[in-house]
Amino acid sequence: MSTCFASVVLAAGKSSRMGMIGSKMLLPWSNNTLLNHVIGTVCKSSCDPISLVLGHEAQRIWQSLSGLLKSGLVVTIHDRYAEGMASSLQAGLRMIPRHLPCFLVLGDQPLLSLDMMREMMAMYESTGGKTIRPMYQGRPAHPVLLSPGVRPLIDRLSGDEGLKSLFAAGLEVVAYEVAQQEMILDVDTPLDYYKLLQFNRR
Repeated sequence: MSTCFASVVLAAGKSSRMGMIGSKMLLPWSNNTLLNHVIGTVCKSSCDPISLVLGHEAQRIWQSLSGLLKSGLVVTIHDRYAEGMASSLQAGLRMIPRHLPCFLVLGDQPLLSLDMMREMMAMYESTGGKTIRPMYQGRPAHPVLLSPGVRPLIDRLSGDEGLKSLFAAGLEVVAYEVAQQEMILDVDTPLDYYKLLQFNRR
């Protein structure tokens, strides 16, 4: 594959829907933490650089990263994470050269697969560099593979605006069809976590 790809991993949110559990990024997953497992998958994809954005409970999560810091991971502690998704995304992208296509990965999506990322990379090349967006039965998901041409639009986002507002405004994307819903699910609640654990144990 001739194209170089980068990745932003978002892990700055408050996990407010997890209740007393605290940060979902530190939940156990496959002899690791949820976030470390996701980062490990991204590292295997050959993305370089990989920009990790931390915010809420940044110190605890930083301490859990262990050997991952030696893998070329670039970590941003984003103090303004409470302003919403837009500022966290912008903080992560500041670490990525503007000419590189870039994955936007959620740190709480543990069933993200290396095969999926590689297939999206191949689709990016075959479509001439268009933004690739996973879809499951018409439902959009992450990770999104962003074309460099989208960067100026992301620079203008504010508040809790994510990529949804750009897609709603007619941003051209190519759909990557996902075969299993679990591959694109993230952890928002304790029930989400339990369901994904059960699926992963099959």
